[in-house]
Amino acid sequence: MNFDLTQLATIWVVVIMASILRAFTGFGFALAAVPSLSLFLLPREAVVLSAALVLSISLINRRAISEHVAMRPLVPLMVWTVTGTVVGVLLLTWISSRWFRLTAGLAVLIACVALIARPSQTPINRGFKGLFGLTAGIMNGFLAMPGPPILIYAMLTEPDLKRTRALMHLMLMGSAILVLLSYFAVGYLSYEIIQYYLLALPIMILGDKLGNHLFQLYGAEMYRKVALLLLFNVGIAAIVSSFN
Repeated sequence: MNFDLTQLATIWVVVIMASILRAFTGFGFALAAVPSLSLFLLPREAVVLSAALVLSISLINRRAISEHVAMRPLVPLMVWTVTGTVVGVLLLTWISSRWFRLTAGLAVLIACVALIARPSQTPINRGFKGLFGLTAGIMNGFLAMPGPPILIYAMLTEPDLKRTRALMHLMLMGSAILVLLSYFAVGYLSYEIIQYYLLALPIMILGDKLGNHLFQLYGAEMYRKVALLLLFNVGIAAIVSSFN
């Protein structure tokens, strides 16, 4: 495969910015990266690359994640996420690049609305947990973007920022495993994507370290503002590009 250096440099910029956002806020890699990557990669290539990078960095940080959040309450979410992921992958086989960018951009704006709303913590019954999990799964398989429903769930249930961030990391790691298995089953994994992944992973790790450092310095004072600013602009850009 002959790499276009401009395209490769663009992928590096997208990956490092999205990984800083993910490490700083606990979510947002796919939200920021997939709409941008889909401007010059096929939708299936963008989502596979995004999911592979998220899974890799999550596995690297798994011990730090598990220290802040219990696994048992997440089981209902993950069970429904499995079902939703299968449905989302099937939807991905039918959608065009234009509709993909439009849907991805709208998903980003939904996440922005969730952040602005700042819902207070409240108990969530099993039925609503299932709804959050199913919705996250559909967005996971369809867009590699389970973040918006998981974000809303975390904001509703976790008053502590570190626990919210850890819950997001853990759920996104599980979602990445599910969606990659699904993509592999339908033949989306290619030699070219593996090459892109190997070239982007060191940049992902660098961005993760920078994002964690920024979180330690600024924490809750800045993370919502940073996420809103970046995600809003990415969402608008993806929506506008879908009409071109």
